[in-house]
Amino acid sequence: TARRHSLDAYKKAFRLIVSEIKGISFAGKFSSRGGSVEWQKRVDAVRLEALKPADIIAWRNKRLRENESDPLARRRAIITTNSTIRNAKALFAKKHLPFIEQTCPLPRPLPFEGITLEKSPSMRYSSKIDPYAILAAARDELSETDPEAFKIIILALYCGLRKSEIDNLLWRAFDFSNSRLKIESSEYHELKSEDSAGDIDLD
Repeated sequence: TARRHSLDAYKKAFRLIVSEIKGISFAGKFSSRGGSVEWQKRVDAVRLEALKPADIIAWRNKRLRENESDPLARRRAIITTNSTIRNAKALFAKKHLPFIEQTCPLPRPLPFEGITLEKSPSMRYSSKIDPYAILAAARDELSETDPEAFKIIILALYCGLRKSEIDNLLWRAFDFSNSRLKIESSEYHELKSEDSAGDIDLD
């Protein structure tokens, strides 16, 4: 029931947690799924019953303690740790369990049972970039030598598109006669949410 892209993120987060708890260090050829092939095999060999909620809590607390003395580092650690737990925990969401248990008996308690997230710091975004300077530099450096990269910057900064939306944008989305760009799901890409769909006025 999960999208492939989301499922890959869930697995990557869970493997990270398991590897750090069990001391499985990264080494070897990098895989597009996050990690090395040999590293993945070693992590995947860890049985679920060997991972208790107490292990997850201890892993979380250790990560946060390592950044106690630096408020900015602790803030980043809280955000990263919460995100990693949230993604890994999604593998064991109630709606997924019936499908998993058809082929894989699950231990009780589940690894993330009763695990809560740390109180998140404010996520209000405060921009520290100068988009005008970036556009000016891109026009000077890329518009002639690397026009494809220049298009990416235009679509990101002018139109506010995500990377995946840019990568999967189709020519039919452009309505040049009416100066409009239509953002919608296609046969090649599903938008992150329904709120992502809409029309963008083109300068």
